[in-house]
Amino acid sequence: MFKHARLLSVAALILLVNSLGPLAQDNTNFVWLEEIIGTQMSQQNVPGLAIALVQGDEVIYRGGFGVRSTETQEAVTPDTLFHIGSTTKPLTAIGVLQLVDAGVLDLDEPVVTYLPEFAVDDAITLRHLLSHTAGLNDEANSRGSLAPEALQQAVLAFGPAAQFAPVGEVRAYSNVGFNIAGAVTEAAVDTPYADYMAQVFNQLKMKRTTFDPTLAMTYPLAVGYQPGLLGNTIVRPMSANTAEAPSGILYSTVDDLARLVEFFLNEGVVDGTAIISPELFAAMTTPSAVRVGTAFAYGLGVFVDTYRETVTWGHDGKIDGYTAVLRTWPAYDLGVVLLASSIAFDGSAVEDAIAETLLGLPAPEAPAAVEAPDDLTPYLGTYVISNPQGEPVFEVTISLNEAGLKAQITGQPPLELRASAPDTFEAYFAGNPVGAQVLFLRDDAGNVRYISAGLRVGIRQS
Repeated sequence: MFKHARLLSVAALILLVNSLGPLAQDNTNFVWLEEIIGTQMSQQNVPGLAIALVQGDEVIYRGGFGVRSTETQEAVTPDTLFHIGSTTKPLTAIGVLQLVDAGVLDLDEPVVTYLPEFAVDDAITLRHLLSHTAGLNDEANSRGSLAPEALQQAVLAFGPAAQFAPVGEVRAYSNVGFNIAGAVTEAAVDTPYADYMAQVFNQLKMKRTTFDPTLAMTYPLAVGYQPGLLGNTIVRPMSANTAEAPSGILYSTVDDLARLVEFFLNEGVVDGTAIISPELFAAMTTPSAVRVGTAFAYGLGVFVDTYRETVTWGHDGKIDGYTAVLRTWPAYDLGVVLLASSIAFDGSAVEDAIAETLLGLPAPEAPAAVEAPDDLTPYLGTYVISNPQGEPVFEVTISLNEAGLKAQITGQPPLELRASAPDTFEAYFAGNPVGAQVLFLRDDAGNVRYISAGLRVGIRQS
């Protein structure tokens, strides 16, 4: 079992105690934070982790823990590079929105205006893509071609089968949508997507952030780990795929991502410079509407959540061997970035400690017990989640047994579903919660039309 060793602490980096506004304690003492990080790394067997805390436009704490590689034992520091997975998406959105501000793109213009060969649906716009409301199936291929033309080739290969629902009807998380948005960006500026985004990173003062693995390897770089029966193993080879770059193949550091936190806390301004207009920042952080019920709130490239009765903006990410967490509490002018070299890392305990210790937010009360509806038959049937080629990836069959609803997912043991809110159920296996929530989404007529689990959506077949 890997034993955590704390290797770096720079808690006294910022001594602006008198300017810390509503924070609940003296922020020059972060021993409590280092202790919770050490405990979580040990319990979760995480080789390396970096963190940055930002208030307003100041980094009030930054640190690295553990090692970049268990083979070399080199220490993680705040400028160590990690893959950040879907935490790429807010940056892709910023790149698009800058072109909207410049009049080069229009959020509500059909994609075919910019990509005439785009063959999925002429009604899809950039707003649909950036808000996960285009009705697209999902797929994420972390390895593929590094050729600059790979993004355009992949996007133009999609046809109508990539779409399972009409635009604007339902919110379904889709990496495919962000890759299409990246292809639109590329076509609009006649520049490879990665090269255009390098200009955006420069404006954000993100010095080491890159899509280029040959550049990333010239910096201190943490390798990713996958847990297994015999402990952690390094994920080899590292993820790389030009066609997936806009949705999640980015390298960054907590020092760089602290700039993205600053962007959110200062309403689109970084280091005194407006990155996007106030109007587009408001659109970015306002949940978009859909016609059918939704499992999560999302603006343009940003999750808009309610955490302990306060709004947060941010985006998590996972990719082979890595986990990223970016969370901001705008009402408290505070944000955090966590990067870990384990795909299994769960940062919720660290986030909870920050909320309780710095913000004084009380732990949420346990939800009241909810009785299942008297009639469960409206949920019964088979729901299909497909890939962009229209091929079923999972079937979810909902049936009744003596205990209530049962869910059978392709290749998985049956799960018991227990009601926790209207049309919302928690999944249990052998009487134990598995940490998965299942929602049934209704159409305008009140009929159950979709199932949502893990942010992905399946359409009812029977």
